Parts: sequence; C-alpha cells; structure tokens
Amino acid sequence: MVGKPVRDFINMKKNKLFRHLFTLIVLTLCIVLTYSCNKNNDKDVIPNVPVSIRVNMELPLYSKLLIPGNYIYLEGGNKGITLFHGFDDQYYATDRICPYQPFDACSKVELDSNFTFRCGSSINGIFEQCCASKFQYDGQISNGPAIYPLKSYRVYRSGNILDIAN
Repeated sequence: MVGKPVRDFINMKKNKLFRHLFTLIVLTLCIVLTYSCNKNNDKDVIPNVPVSIRVNMELPLYSKLLIPGNYIYLEGGNKGITLFHGFDDQYYATDRICPYQPFDACSKVELDSNFTFRCGSSINGIFEQCCASKFQYDGQISNGPAIYPLKSYRVYRSGNILDIAN
C-alpha cells in the first residue's frame, strides 16, 4: 500500500501534467481557429503602396475641398485616391481600388451624388457596375459582396494644407 505522501506526490504530478496538456490543447486549438478563419487569399489582398501627397487648398484646383461634401480624385495609391471633405469637417482619403476582387480590371470605385462609393466606372456618363459593393464616404461597407472596407489613408491638416499618408 502506498503512503499518503506518495499518493499526494503522484496526484500533484498528474494535476501538473493535466494542466500542461490542457494548456497545449487550448493553444493548438486557438492557432488552428485563427488560421482557419482567415479567409484572405492572395487574390483578395490589396497591396500596400507608399502614399505621401500634399494638397494646398489655397490653390484653385483644390479650393472646393474647403466646403464639406466636396471631393476630388488624386493620383496615387493602387487605382487612385478619393479625398472627401466630410460633413463632420473631417477629411477622408480612400483608395479607389475595390476590396472585392481588387485585381479585376473594372475593380475601381467612384463616388456618386449620394456620397456612396460604387464599384465600377462611368463611361460617357453611363455607370457600368463591376460588382454590387457599395461603401459610405468614409470607406465603410454599406452593401456587399465586399467584406472589407475601402483602404484608407491618414489625412493631417495644418491650416489649408492636407497631407495624405499611410
């Protein structure tokens, strides 16, 4: 018969082994779930490109940005950048590449008169849809199939100068 100190020692070792095994199982499960939930594949990843643009709103080309609700398209980013002066007096810079199948030739967004980005382009005043995705002026999704918002860039304001960067 095994004495009480020996039984306590064996139970302590079993509990310690059980705790280590349980921890290992939980960590393995977390890792598996994390990678299995990641539905990004290479065709849906928008490339990071360097963006550093300065806009002087005192210039006639950009002066309309002083009024909320106005926007301009800029060169840069993946397929261009939309710079929008929001009704909250904030400036929003979003990439014009649609996050749903971004490498399709037609995968570009335009801002319409309702301040909604739509995936597609206007040709001779007629809008041709690429996908049914729609986004709010700040880049957030309002309608799918896109599951990611528009790629956005930081906008820093100093007086009438806006600096756009990532």
